[in-house]
Amino acid sequence: MKSHWLIHEIKAGESAPLPLKAQSMISSRSKSIISKNGMGERRHVWTHHETLALIDTWEDKFNLLRCQRRTAHVHEEIRQALAALNIDKSIRQIVVKIDNMTQKYRKTKHTGKKNPTWAYFKRLDSFLGSPPQKIRR
Repeated sequence: MKSHWLIHEIKAGESAPLPLKAQSMISSRSKSIISKNGMGERRHVWTHHETLALIDTWEDKFNLLRCQRRTAHVHEEIRQALAALNIDKSIRQIVVKIDNMTQKYRKTKHTGKKNPTWAYFKRLDSFLGSPPQKIRR
């Protein structure tokens, strides 16, 4: 089966244009790219701006996510907060991104490096690295 993706040969110092198929998959609202991995699965790519907005919103809702068993309503609040910033994401995309960043944070923290190079580490460490806070009900 032929791939629908165009392959571009890139010479040193040149940037490759996006394949036509990829250009058509750019969301008009969030300017995000949906790409395919090597196995033909769709993968949503978050921009740096979108990731920072998610981290800010996630931090605001962090204690609710940590302390409650049912968190669908919290994820919906996060989705709505991002939508207010013109970042159009599904709840599934948000949950997957939070899970992936949590795993990467833990893996990076486990290495024990004093100055991790991952761009979001310090920002996540500010709330993921702190002990759980009690919520008054």
